[in-house]
Amino acid sequence: AERLPGVKSFADTSALLALSRTMVSFQPAGVALGCYEICREYVLQRRQFDAAIGSMQLAQDKLVRILALAQGCALHAWNLARLHEAGDLSHGQASLVKAHNTRASREAVALARELLGANGMLTDWIVAKHFCDAEAFYSYE
Repeated sequence: AERLPGVKSFADTSALLALSRTMVSFQPAGVALGCYEICREYVLQRRQFDAAIGSMQLAQDKLVRILALAQGCALHAWNLARLHEAGDLSHGQASLVKAHNTRASREAVALARELLGANGMLTDWIVAKHFCDAEAFYSYE
């Protein structure tokens, strides 16, 4: 406790960690939103059979699912931050949102990898990095 500025007791440490629990829920949301942005750009650029793959229903379905997962993560994290600011956040609520967001971001990244095909494993589109980040979030969740 003496190495943390302003922390004099276990209660102070607990309050500091409560904020970090809230912030951790935003990381998977950012990964999922990043995947959506990458995929949106990709499906507009990539052409197959003389058409952008974004015009195909399979690609559109995956893109919409990624966006829904990303927005869900962002909204859950935002609500968690509101509860924290109001002093109404419980440990259980923070854990629930962390668990939900890490699982949802893993699903979003997996869909992004599918949508990009082999390009999803190349550094040009950084989905592979997001995949590793999502796995790390899930592991420490």
